[in-house]
Amino acid sequence: MAAEKLRDLSKPIDVPLLDATVSAFYGTGSKEERTAADQILRELQNNPDMWLQVVHILQNSQNLNTKFFALQVLEGVIKYRWNALPIEQRDGIKNYISDLIVQLSSNEVSFRREKLYVNKLNIILVQVLKHEWPARWQSFIPDLVTAAKSSETISSQRTELIRATLATLHAFLSWIPLGYIFESPLLETLLKSFPVPSYRNLTLQCLTEVAALHFGDFYDIQYVKMYTIFMVQLQTILPPGTNIPDAYANGSGEEQAFILNLALFFTSFFKSHIQVLETTDENKAALLMGLEYLIGISYVDETEVFKVCLDYWNLLVLQLFEAHNTLENPAVAATIFGLQAPGMIAGTGSQVLQRRQLYSAPLSKLRMLMISRMAKPEEVLIVEDENGNIVRETMKDNDVLVQYKIMRETLIYLTHLDHDDTEQQMLKKLSKQLSGEDWTWNNLNTLCWAIGSISGSMMEEQDMACDTFLKIVQKCKRKFVITQVGENEPFLCELLSSLASTIADLEPHQIHTFYEAVGCMIQAEPDPARRDEYLKRSVKRETLKLIETFVDKAEDQSQLGKQFVPPMMDPILADYARNVPDARESEVLSLFATIINKYKGSMVDDVPRIFEAVFQCTLEMITRNFEDYPEHRLKFFSLLRAIATHCFQALVQLSTQQVKIVMDSIIWAFRHTERNIAETGLNLLLELLKNYQVDSSYLTEPLWDASSVPYPFPNNTAFVRDYTIKLLGTSFPNMTLAEVTQFVDGLFESRLDIHAFKNHIRDFLVQSKEFSAQDNKELYAEEAALQREKERQRMLSIPGLVAPSELQDEMVDS
Repeated sequence: MAAEKLRDLSKPIDVPLLDATVSAFYGTGSKEERTAADQILRELQNNPDMWLQVVHILQNSQNLNTKFFALQVLEGVIKYRWNALPIEQRDGIKNYISDLIVQLSSNEVSFRREKLYVNKLNIILVQVLKHEWPARWQSFIPDLVTAAKSSETISSQRTELIRATLATLHAFLSWIPLGYIFESPLLETLLKSFPVPSYRNLTLQCLTEVAALHFGDFYDIQYVKMYTIFMVQLQTILPPGTNIPDAYANGSGEEQAFILNLALFFTSFFKSHIQVLETTDENKAALLMGLEYLIGISYVDETEVFKVCLDYWNLLVLQLFEAHNTLENPAVAATIFGLQAPGMIAGTGSQVLQRRQLYSAPLSKLRMLMISRMAKPEEVLIVEDENGNIVRETMKDNDVLVQYKIMRETLIYLTHLDHDDTEQQMLKKLSKQLSGEDWTWNNLNTLCWAIGSISGSMMEEQDMACDTFLKIVQKCKRKFVITQVGENEPFLCELLSSLASTIADLEPHQIHTFYEAVGCMIQAEPDPARRDEYLKRSVKRETLKLIETFVDKAEDQSQLGKQFVPPMMDPILADYARNVPDARESEVLSLFATIINKYKGSMVDDVPRIFEAVFQCTLEMITRNFEDYPEHRLKFFSLLRAIATHCFQALVQLSTQQVKIVMDSIIWAFRHTERNIAETGLNLLLELLKNYQVDSSYLTEPLWDASSVPYPFPNNTAFVRDYTIKLLGTSFPNMTLAEVTQFVDGLFESRLDIHAFKNHIRDFLVQSKEFSAQDNKELYAEEAALQREKERQRMLSIPGLVAPSELQDEMVDS
């Protein structure tokens, strides 16, 4: 009976009865009572006429849960049926809700008592504003301001409501029609709100969304006006010359968020509209001031803030460089860069030069920024492992390495735009280090990393890095032979352990300068025994490297093979075999890999000696775990691949136990977590299989164990086919035996056509429905390789982007 009375909405609802029903739902009664109450409330909520009872309920109910139920009904109507309501009903809801908020907020007592209720009413009003403001309720803000003047409580409510409105607007700005932004008072209202601390961050986020929009030049005038007014207001909030890094470090959470939001605004605006500010002197002045602010923000010691800035600096400098490069080498640029995006190349030669001149001052400061904040490159990360040993750690594509690559590329572009200024900025930084004015280890490190990052891009000035290093060593050579705070050994030890990779990019005369610096360090060691040890370590490794280079480049192979190689083998192999693991030089492995690649089959008789001296002891070093001895690991498998490629007969003649060790090491390699080791292992296995394919006399025994198969196979091919079908059938249980068999037969049929083979595998993966976009990327390796080659050609056209050591691999003796 009670339920039927509530369902009758033809007359005002029985509020006490509704209160009782809501109380039953939230109460501690029986499960049946709560279920019945839930059923009634759901029916009422779904009734399209229920919202007409909301005002009556709010006016007569004293139960907060009942009021919330009524507002939930009203919220659903506003969200999904608002535009279908008659105008007078929409206006009635607007007026009632806003008047009720003002009434409840008129004094502190009622506001505190009804705070949860008022908060829910505010949410309802924001839902109305999403539909009505600003187009159909332009008086909302003035009305709210007028109401706020009558009460401090309402003023507080107004602040929260405006903040909620701004947050909602921020979500809409990226997709609402542009006319609502540029042909209404919206931008003017936002700019007026910007100086108010309570609204500053939300307003700035809204302005950033507007700044990121770009639809041609139709609204360029409005963008210039917006930026100009913004800059005037910003100078009041954050005066020019403010130490922004200090302000950030000492600021509140809101103030730090403001600095980040400011970086986002400038970078968003400049990415889309910087060229509209390059027109008049007044606009140029505002543009340069904005860049000055952004450079100041870039010094903030916060990773996220710096990433935002760095991303834009890289884009700006690339655009300026491409324009500069096209001006000087139009034919080359057209070939390498292809079609340019709009705005990338600024018209005629005079316009390009004027643009470079406009940005010359900010770019000079940007060079100092890149030098001062240069990230660690991969080559200098020396860490302590779990055993307390100092080892070189190869970094993956983590944030530090990605940041270094972007900063290096940016500084290389900056260098090409002005070699002289780059050199002056580096020399200025160096002079402050030498004078002690700006001396810290971190400053010295970033300077060295910055100098190293532009190797190859300074043309005739590229000797500066080595000269700078020598000056630093001469000034403070004692520092390099003592253990610094936080370090486990002197820097000289770390330098000698990675000497080969350190000098890989240097020209001969630069190596002389570098060795002079190393000599100064060794000379500063007061302990004669340690001084001799340093000399022996450096000489031994470099001697091996010298021999390897000599063998690789020698032209008279027959004479060299008879007179030079045989006498040196026993001393080098014996030294490697008897040394403790840490004293074994990885260069021994690369030396013999080079010798075998050079003399090929003529080294067959020497392989057993090499195998006996280096194989077992090296395997024990590198298979203990996946981290220790990374250089030995890679060079060991390079040696094994050289043997498999050129001296395969020597492998076949090994004992059964030795062959098993070889195969186990290959399996260990292609299961390795390091991609380059895994690929080396797979390539090595491929070389072995190819050799067995060429000379089938090496593989005469059956591949299967006769005791473990139900019937003998006619040949190894039949066994491999049967084994593969069973393996794939287990791995893909969703596929039928016929489908798997058809796939395997297709593999055998297309084995001589690599393109058909790959397409067959791709079709199978699609059919299996058990792969994702990440799983099949290797199947498109050729396409990816073409894309990488195109990018490499672009990089090769810009001196410095490809390190000299990488170029060495492509050089061929003329």
